[in-house]
Amino acid sequence: MEQPISIIIPIYNVALYLEKCIQSVINQTYKNLQIILVDDGSADNSLEICRRYQKQDSRITVIHKTNAGLVSARKAGLQEAAGDYIGYVDGDDWIEPDMYEHLFKIMQMTEAEMVETAYLRETEGVSQKSANKIAAGIYEASELMTDMLCDNDFNECRLSPYLWSKLFKRKMLQDIQMNTDEQIQLGEDAAVTYPYVLKCSRIAVSDYAGYHYVQRTGSMTSQKTARDRQSNLALLRCLGQAFHADKNADCLLKQLNQYAKLLFLLRQIEDFDKCGKGKVLRPFGSIEPGSRAVIYGAGSLGRSIYEYLQKKDITVTAWADREYQMYQGLGLQVESPQNLMQQKDKFDWLIIAVFSRNTMRHIRKNLTDIGIQPEKILWFTEAFVEANILDTILAEKS
Repeated sequence: MEQPISIIIPIYNVALYLEKCIQSVINQTYKNLQIILVDDGSADNSLEICRRYQKQDSRITVIHKTNAGLVSARKAGLQEAAGDYIGYVDGDDWIEPDMYEHLFKIMQMTEAEMVETAYLRETEGVSQKSANKIAAGIYEASELMTDMLCDNDFNECRLSPYLWSKLFKRKMLQDIQMNTDEQIQLGEDAAVTYPYVLKCSRIAVSDYAGYHYVQRTGSMTSQKTARDRQSNLALLRCLGQAFHADKNADCLLKQLNQYAKLLFLLRQIEDFDKCGKGKVLRPFGSIEPGSRAVIYGAGSLGRSIYEYLQKKDITVTAWADREYQMYQGLGLQVESPQNLMQQKDKFDWLIIAVFSRNTMRHIRKNLTDIGIQPEKILWFTEAFVEANILDTILAEKS
């Protein structure tokens, strides 16, 4: 028997994408849905689109509220939710017709409290599957604790933070989501997913990919603000409070320490250079002003470093990535790593801008194989990898 699932769709200025999103939810093969559209004060015609679909489908509820961010919108949706299960879809994404039928069947068959799936990344019309970092199967939650968030070498978390790739039980989710700090405007998903995992006994992981996550050009770069710092602090305090109270606190807090470095590298990278006497990128061993640098990697870390170096007396002579064609399609000046062979004498340092040590080793080997001098290649120093910064950050005043 189909039990009710409430799908919460936070919406803010996504009119160009919204109809495709809503239609994909309406067309689900799983019919016992409550579809909650939360317009978070959009300035475009998103609300008008929501109202139109509400007239067409009795399962749709529309909430219109003053803009207050994603956490606030999700709270508003959850307050209205009546389903036994909760799913999330972002207003500029879309889902396959059988997504919630698939998730519900797994939830019922495994008696899991959470189902995690893969997803499809949509970039300029190209669809690419992003697989889980953990094999499909049924897990006791305790099996996932050792590196669910971040391991010591920044290797990617085994469980992704994304709410939209999961199905949750409403009764377990309620308090976590409703108590999430609304200052968190970066990492909103992590603030809910990982505390939720701590409440689980069993988690199911599926290779199925029915969610289409749209990577838009405008989202590839961002302006760092003081609010980002407050958001990071709020997120770390949220996770720190949940982790401290858990029986696996020591293991979880070690992961949170590495995650804190990750957050600040992405949003406040300049903080690491405040005591650097003019030198830049201390986590990588420091670069002298006036140096010429190449960045390898155009993911989130590579973009953060690129934007940071534009403000410093460092000349970025090249920016390379194996997926250069995808990034070029998004408007970034990224080139093929093979081009670096012709630029060996045109830079002083090559920064490998990835978090994973395993990935770094693979890239380093490829670079040295094409003739890049090993002494020019930089990654995080061991001192940075081993440093404990969490206590200092958590003690910082808001």
